[in-house]
Amino acid sequence: KKISENTARAWLKHFRWEFHIEKKDVYYDGHEKPDVIEYRKCFLNKIFELEKWMLKPLDDNIMVLKEPILNENKKRHILITYDESTFYANDGKKTFWRPVGYQPLRKKEAGLSLHVSDFLTEVDGRLKTEEKEACVLMKPGTNHDGWWKMEDLIKQITEKAILIFEELHPGDVGVFAFDNATSHAAYAEDALIAS
Repeated sequence: KKISENTARAWLKHFRWEFHIEKKDVYYDGHEKPDVIEYRKCFLNKIFELEKWMLKPLDDNIMVLKEPILNENKKRHILITYDESTFYANDGKKTFWRPVGYQPLRKKEAGLSLHVSDFLTEVDGRLKTEEKEACVLMKPGTNHDGWWKMEDLIKQITEKAILIFEELHPGDVGVFAFDNATSHAAYAEDALIAS
């Protein structure tokens, strides 16, 4: 017979163990700033306009996509979302049981990292074919692949994502959506910047 989670939790507490959530990162939530709220309204209005030409999941089965009803001169639109993430060698569990007052030893540095940059659609999942994929992996750092920059993202879009999308969905319109990460902000090469 297995021991239930409740029983295990009760015994851990009996032996003076506590559930701990490691908090070490600084978190700033700017989602409710007035300019962000205004931008979100504009974004949602634009997406709502485009939705009539996009595939929609059925109410009773989100795995099945319903084709949009298109007029003669309209094309099907497909939402393509972008995201990136960096994973570190010393990423550890943030929640764990420990004896009361015990502080585990953890490395201070994040360690080696892997940066992943990719595109997703409701139709295809990851944007890829049998032979090609839009995903870019890099090992960031001065002594590795360098740092992810706007030029890298533009190259990924123009040399991978758009070409793969056009191969998978000839005649359709790709609607690319990016989050507002500061790494996505860039000036023109000839921009005058006063600092």
